[in-house]
Amino acid sequence: MVFQPESPRWLMSEGRVDEARATLNEFEGPEESEEDMREMDSSLQEERGGLKELLSIAVRPALIVGVELSEPVRSRPPGENQTRET
Repeated sequence: MVFQPESPRWLMSEGRVDEARATLNEFEGPEESEEDMREMDSSLQEERGGLKELLSIAVRPALIVGVELSEPVRSRPPGENQTRET
């Protein structure tokens, strides 16, 4: 099995900030790695969302359209799309 170290971004998303900093320091200098840490932290903060964000008024129309478009697929009995040999 080939060992592949975790990425600094993944380490930060898991709360392992010191390990992420050490990994970045292996490839870059301390100044560049601190700048990268700040950028990763801000992008991870932007990506964090939850059910409240999914059900917000701004997203609700797209959510309703998606659910309505998926309804015919969900109501189809299993195997209906298979070709039938007669």
